Amino acid sequence: MRHACSFALFATFGRLPAAAAPGKATKNLCAAAVVLPFNATRPFDAAGRASLARNPTCTARFGEIRTVRGRQRERLTVGYSYYCDVHHLEHNVRLWNTFPAVILDHVHFLIVDDGSPDEARAAPVVARNVEAASVTVVEIEQDLAWNIGGARNLLFAVAPTDVIFVMDMDTFAPWELLEWAMGQLEPVRESCLVINAFRRLAPRCPLPCPHPAVMLLTKLSYWHIAGCDEDLVGRYGGTDPLFRHKTSVMRSCTTTHAKNLGDMPFLQVIKRNIGPRKTKANGNKKIGLVAAKINGTRPWATSVLRFSWYVAFSTVPASASVPAPTPVLVPAPTKATSGTPLLRRGAVSWWRRWITRRLRS
Repeated sequence: MRHACSFALFATFGRLPAAAAPGKATKNLCAAAVVLPFNATRPFDAAGRASLARNPTCTARFGEIRTVRGRQRERLTVGYSYYCDVHHLEHNVRLWNTFPAVILDHVHFLIVDDGSPDEARAAPVVARNVEAASVTVVEIEQDLAWNIGGARNLLFAVAPTDVIFVMDMDTFAPWELLEWAMGQLEPVRESCLVINAFRRLAPRCPLPCPHPAVMLLTKLSYWHIAGCDEDLVGRYGGTDPLFRHKTSVMRSCTTTHAKNLGDMPFLQVIKRNIGPRKTKANGNKKIGLVAAKINGTRPWATSVLRFSWYVAFSTVPASASVPAPTPVLVPAPTKATSGTPLLRRGAVSWWRRWITRRLRS
C-alpha cells in the first residue's frame, strides 16, 4: 500500500452526482492490454492506429478499455493523475470555471484517481466545484503503491480525443496555454512529436524552470513509444526520466522543448496547504531498475493496465457524447530484445544533463 493521505477530509454531497466508491479491490488482476516492446528503430506510421492489443494470456479484459464520453466539439484532452490532492484539484476546477466558453467548448479535462481512499476521492471534489467545464473522473479500484505509470497509461487508453496535454496536479495551466496547445494539434498529429519541458513559475526556481512531467502528444505517438513502463509500479521514482529517455532515443520521434516554439504563458505552481514537501526515496533508482531498463539487462514491459477502473463522475450526458470507439486489435508483441538502445545522433546539451541529474537525485 502507498503511504496514507496525510490529512483527513470529509466528502460532502455535491451539486452534481458522483458514483459511490465501490471499495478498494484486493484481487490481483492480469493486464488488460499489451503493447509492442519499445524499439528505438521502429518506423512511425502516422496513418496507423493505437497499438494497444489484446493480452493473449487474459483476453477477456481487453473489452474493458473504452474511451470516456466526450462532447462533439472537443479537440484536446487535458489529463491529470490524482492521489489525495484535494487542495490542488479544488484550485484547478475553480479556475477552469473562469475560462472563456470558446476554450471550454473544445477541451475535456480527464482526471485519473489513482486509488485514493474514500475520504479523499476526486469525484466528490469535482462534483461540488465544477460549473461549465467538461470533466470526467476515472477511478482506479486498487490502491497500488506509486502507480504513476499505470495511471498515465490509463489516461491515454480512455481519453476522448487523440491529442493529450499531460499536466501535473500541483500545476495550473492558464487558458491561454490551452489555446496555444490547440494551435499545435496538426503538427503533433503529422509525426511522432513530443512537446515537453513546459516552463513553470516555482518558488524553488530562480528562473522559470521546465516541468519534468508536462507534455503534449498524440495517443498514437505515446503507444508508439510503448507508454510508461509499469514494472516501476510499487516504488517511487523513474517514470518520467525513463519515458523521456525513450522519447530521446526513438529515431522516428522528435522531442521539442516548448520554449523553442515561441512565446507562451508559463505554468503556475499551486501552493501546498499541508505543510512542507515530503522527502521521497527513489526506490527504482536505488535497486537499479531504471538503469537496467536503459542498458538492456531488464526487458521493457509490454503489459499495461494491471488494475481495474470505472468512471466515477462525468459532466457529459450520453446524448451529447460521441460514440466510444472499440479498441483496435494489433498483432501480439514479440519478446523484447536485449541490448543497449541506439542513441539519437548529436550531443546532449549541458542543460539536459543538469536537469536529468536533478530529477534522478
